[in-house]
Amino acid sequence: MTPSKGAIALLSVGGAGATGAGIYVYEPFKSGETVRRLIDKQELFTLLEGSDSKWESAWTNYKAKNKGKKKGEDSWRLSNWVGDSTVLGNSFKEECSKRLSLRVRSSEDSSFLEFQNLCMRKTTVNDKLTKEGYEFLGMEDTNKTTWESNFQAYKQASTKDKVEGIEIASGEVHTTTDHLTKFKTACQAAISKAIDEVSYANTKRWCSKLKNA
Repeated sequence: MTPSKGAIALLSVGGAGATGAGIYVYEPFKSGETVRRLIDKQELFTLLEGSDSKWESAWTNYKAKNKGKKKGEDSWRLSNWVGDSTVLGNSFKEECSKRLSLRVRSSEDSSFLEFQNLCMRKTTVNDKLTKEGYEFLGMEDTNKTTWESNFQAYKQASTKDKVEGIEIASGEVHTTTDHLTKFKTACQAAISKAIDEVSYANTKRWCSKLKNA
């Protein structure tokens, strides 16, 4: 009997001559969208790529999901999976890349949520700054004049224009190195946070500049 479109799903196989981690059948959600397209429509999460330090955290999530499973039993049938002692390898990263083409119903689809948990991380302020052509002012003295100007303006700014975690006491002045460094360090910490943890617009205003400007 021919299976219905709704019955055909993501098929992962570990044997029968398969050389990759899995074989995908995309028939079930022809009217849906690819994982890649859904990623492009949002900004809260960023795809893990290259040497991103968050790969290790993603791998920890995968291992937890497959705890106690032997070779060929893990959910993605990774070629290098041998059990709980398996170390992060290219097969996991490659599998994330392959699944970008998977079609899903929506961002609430279980397959997309799994991908989000295993192949993505929260987008940071710095990620978005880079995408928009901005960069952190830096800890060096290269942009000292801008830092001093921002320090003075921030000190006088209203609460709604400030950034959580960046505080300047009434007695602190920009001419004191320690005070200015404290401001820079707080900015550096802010741009490393996820965009849903701090005000992006305010952090961009006080802690960044256009690249090559």
